[in-house]
Formats: sequence, C-alpha cells, structure tokens
Amino acid sequence: MVEKLSNLIRSAFQKLSQFQWVGLLMVRFTLAIIFLQTGYGKLAHIAKTTAFFAELGIPYPLANAWVASLAEFICAGLIAVGLATRFAAVTLIVVMIVAIITAQLPELHGVADLFGLQEWDYIVMLIVLVFGGAGAASIDRFIRNKAPK
Repeated sequence: MVEKLSNLIRSAFQKLSQFQWVGLLMVRFTLAIIFLQTGYGKLAHIAKTTAFFAELGIPYPLANAWVASLAEFICAGLIAVGLATRFAAVTLIVVMIVAIITAQLPELHGVADLFGLQEWDYIVMLIVLVFGGAGAASIDRFIRNKAPK
C-alpha cells in the first residue's frame, strides 16, 4: 500500500514537472505588468522622477531617471514575451538593488525589514527567471529550438 502511494505521488510530480512553464509564465507576466506600469509611470512623469532621484542624492538625477525608467519599461517588455529573459532579469535586479540602497536603506533595521520590501519580492521572482529561464512559452525557447545544433 505504501509503495503504491509512493509510486502514485512520484508519478504525479513527474507529470506536474511537465508544466513548470506555467509557473515561469505567471512569474514573467506578474513582473512584466508591474515593471511596465512603473517604468511607464516614471517615463510619463520624468520631471517628478528626476526630482525624486535628486532628493535621494542620486548623482546625475536626470540621466539616472531616464536609465532606470527605460530599463524597467524595456526589460518588462522583454520579460513579457520571453526574449533575452535572463539579461532583462539581471538588469532589473540591479535596478531593484539600487532602489533598496538609495530609497529604502535608512528604513531597514534588520533582515526581516528587507524581506518585507516589495523590491525584495521582485528580486526573488527575478532570480527565479535568471536560473529558470523564460520557460517553454517564450521567444527564448523558440529561438533555442530553431538554432542549429
């Protein structure tokens, strides 16, 4: 009985692993929606973004406002379609680390505070994409499958 149950569970997990792409797709779309909105918002209000960056003491606030805004918006689009996903994810991880250091660091008093930040949640999801890739439902996979072997 225990062996049958064990085999049934093993079989179920093997079947579930065939659908790993669903989880990666959900992570991609969640991040894409978030970063498309924030990137577009920063671009649409670049003067406010620049002023905020200046308030935070970020050097060259206008240039950095454009870089961060465009990085969020463009990388979100890449992640949405699954193109250059790992590169886009690493880029956004850097943006999130800079955001934590410049805007959140004074408010952090321990690791628990860090884990409570939305930016940290985004970094974790982005790390999933760095290691897991875009999954089967992506341009990355299509290109990889069409590439000569």
